[in-house]
Amino acid sequence: MVATLEQYGALEYTAVIVALPGDMPALRYVAPYTACALGEYFRDQGGDALVVFDDLTKHAVTYREMSALLERPVGREAYPGDVFYVHSRLLERAARMSQEHGGGSLSALPIVETLAGDISAFIPTNIISICDGQIMLDGIRVQRGATAGHGPGSVGVACRRRRPVSGDEAGRRAAAHRLGAVQRDGAFVKFGAEVDEATQLQLTRGERARELLKQEQHVPMSLGDEALVLFAW
Repeated sequence: MVATLEQYGALEYTAVIVALPGDMPALRYVAPYTACALGEYFRDQGGDALVVFDDLTKHAVTYREMSALLERPVGREAYPGDVFYVHSRLLERAARMSQEHGGGSLSALPIVETLAGDISAFIPTNIISICDGQIMLDGIRVQRGATAGHGPGSVGVACRRRRPVSGDEAGRRAAAHRLGAVQRDGAFVKFGAEVDEATQLQLTRGERARELLKQEQHVPMSLGDEALVLFAW
């Protein structure tokens, strides 16, 4: 991953905090907090920083390991009961500062590993309840070439709790009512359900749209190009 960031020139504005599986549990535990503190430094200088936690599932396992060493009791799914507060205190440090405090921002992007796509497990539900929204990546879709940059992931579980101000309203309007309906209808076809001609036409257009939005690895399509493609389609 570091080599890829270096290859595309991203290390000029990126810092990587690494805690390897063979490191002591205490070092693995503080690594996300160290990265967050570094992001807060740039935020407090008036800049806009993004901290990516990869991943908080392993961080929760590390916290469980530390708790076991300290002979603390465990609760649901063998995790300590306060692991929710551990992660909430970490993620809620992300904020947009007022102009009186420099106007900087820190955004947090926590990654959570799921088992067989089960988002109802203890750690995924914890993180989802803390964050403003989530993108669910489906391994089968990724193998088919549909990654997060191609539009919505799994329509049934992806959501956004707050209206963002990122300026991508055009892309959202162009894609929301089209790709969402296509994926929902496509689920019925997989089970052999018969569809009318109009629905079949919509599904066919959806397949074409997904092919149009496929892009090379590490070379994402610009937001403007995506919106134009979806609008023209």
